[in-house]
Amino acid sequence: MVQGELTITYCVHIYRHEDEEMNLFQSALEEIDLEVMEVKVHQEATRDFLVYNNLLTEVGNDSAVLLVKSLESICPGKEYIPAALRKLLETRVVLLVLDYPVMMTKLDLETNHLFLQLLMEVYSKPKNKLVELRAEKSKRLGRRKIRYPENWTDLYEKWQVGEITARDFMKATGIKRGTFYHMAAEYKEYLRSGNSEQELSTER
Repeated sequence: MVQGELTITYCVHIYRHEDEEMNLFQSALEEIDLEVMEVKVHQEATRDFLVYNNLLTEVGNDSAVLLVKSLESICPGKEYIPAALRKLLETRVVLLVLDYPVMMTKLDLETNHLFLQLLMEVYSKPKNKLVELRAEKSKRLGRRKIRYPENWTDLYEKWQVGEITARDFMKATGIKRGTFYHMAAEYKEYLRSGNSEQELSTER
């Protein structure tokens, strides 16, 4: 990694659970454009995350790269992801997640932490809430509510963070291009409004 004319070397910490194959991390490490000073492997044998917490303590305020399999590798479940990311944002750690290959392309701390903030926002949104989303204009004209596929929320989150493309999204839902972008715009307005009284009508 080059910042101006200065080449920065990093200590890379691989954090894995026993059921996560080591070769996945090795392959990812080979593809990363990074001057690696040292690689340390931390393996968690239980789900108490003691090894992970000790790892963060060891890193402290130093610059480092943390390579993990998924966001749920660093916390007990999806509902804990925002808190785990918030903790990392207080450090100088660049988090790389194998489940999000796009993260491997931008390794500077500023860009990485902007991505973590986006992920934190995505995972902070209420999931699987049956709410009806209706545009103000549609309300006045009495138009029918937009009906979203049942898997819309999960796919939308993956699309927003670059895990899937718009084309993948449309293929998974069977929605045509014009309709897809209209629905995405309406859904984005719902997320911005934070109005839990509106309802998103899903197809079942």
